[in-house]
Amino acid sequence: MAVLELAMLSPMAKLCLQSTIRHGGLVVGVRGYTGRQAEAGEAFTAAPVWQLMALGLVRCAPGNDRLLEVTDRGIELNDCGVVEIKNPPEGLGLIDAETDQREATP
Repeated sequence: MAVLELAMLSPMAKLCLQSTIRHGGLVVGVRGYTGRQAEAGEAFTAAPVWQLMALGLVRCAPGNDRLLEVTDRGIELNDCGVVEIKNPPEGLGLIDAETDQREATP
């Protein structure tokens, strides 16, 4: 099992996650992804959105692929700063909770 810490997200991905929570989702439009309740607010590119989707922190709303909503895992990460991921996507640099991640001393 892997552990994801909020500090591991890029600054833009953290802001994107917080905006998704605060605005009740993100809507894709001509400017990019914007808060559902604040069309004039921050606009996000696909990069932070895809990072959050790959980690299972946001998803497309059922029946509306233009609306993104936060998952329970995303809310837990935002609130607690850490969340366990059972089946992590490879190559994301997550911490393996079952091994010691400290550097070896010579």
